[in-house]
Order: sequence, then C-alpha cells, then structure tokens
Amino acid sequence: MKLLLSLSLFCCNLILTSCNQNEVKSEINLSPEKKAEYTEKIQHWSNKIDNYEEKSIDNDERPPMDFFIEKARYQEYLGNINSAIKTLQTALDLYENSSVAWNNIAKLYEQKGKYKKSLKYYQKLVETFPDLHYYTIDMIKMQVLLKNKTAALNLYNQYKKDYQYQDAELYSSIQNLK
Repeated sequence: MKLLLSLSLFCCNLILTSCNQNEVKSEINLSPEKKAEYTEKIQHWSNKIDNYEEKSIDNDERPPMDFFIEKARYQEYLGNINSAIKTLQTALDLYENSSVAWNNIAKLYEQKGKYKKSLKYYQKLVETFPDLHYYTIDMIKMQVLLKNKTAALNLYNQYKKDYQYQDAELYSSIQNLK
C-alpha cells in the first residue's frame, strides 16, 4: 500500500515550462520551506542509498528499490525531472526488472514531451510483465501523441479484442489523427 501511494504521488502531473541542457524543470510554486524540506528529503534518501549496509533475508546487498523511488519522487516535486530519471536509471542498473521504475521513467519522459522514450519504457513494462497489460493504454496514448494513427489504432483494436476495453474518447483521438 505504501509503495502504491508513493507511486501515485510520484506520478503527479506537472506542467513543463522550461528546459536547458542540464535539467528539465517543471513550474512549481513551492514555498521556501517546502523546497528546503524536499531538498532535505533528497539528501536523506541519497544518504540511505549511499550508506546502505544491511542485507535482506536472501543476502541481497542492494539498497531497496523504495529508496530510489522516494529520492526520485522528491526530485520530481522540486521539478528536477532529469535528476529523477537518472535516479531511476540507477535503480534499473541494480534492479533490471522493476515495473515501478519503468513506469515512473515512462511518466517522467511523458512530462518532458519525449513520447518515443516514454513509449519504449511502457513497451518494456508490458513485455516483461504481461499481467500489467493495462499500461498498453499508455502506449496507445503515446502513439496518439506521436501522431502514429496506424500504430495507435492497431494497439487499441488488439487491446479491445483481448480485454473487452472501450474508451470512446481515446478512440476518437485516434480517429482524429491524420
């Protein structure tokens, strides 16, 4: 439950307003106190990751995935989208098959307007975890944003057939593509 709450909070919608070579920032109106709190939380999670020495029951020496998710969440809250992606990529280096990390990276790339990269992570997610087939809807949305009508329609029709899924608004978006 805690992880789902973290995931929900992590995937909050922010409006992208500026971009430079080093960092994508989201327009966020945070008080100085909140900025300081989130910066402190990032440092806290960084320290937990860097200084992790415990072993799990199965002798796994890697810091828990939750540490990376929390750090990335606060980076996103501060509008540091690239930093959040980098944190999650580090987690994927340690935990190759993390549906949470793949989903969160996909959402962050979507926020950046990098729909092809977002689509790549959703595809990996659905291929690796077939039970998470509902992320196909996000794949369809990425195809719509990429204006790939044929790909979006094929995915939609297959998903509709396999899971009796219908979404009139999404279907209309696909049909309106040229």
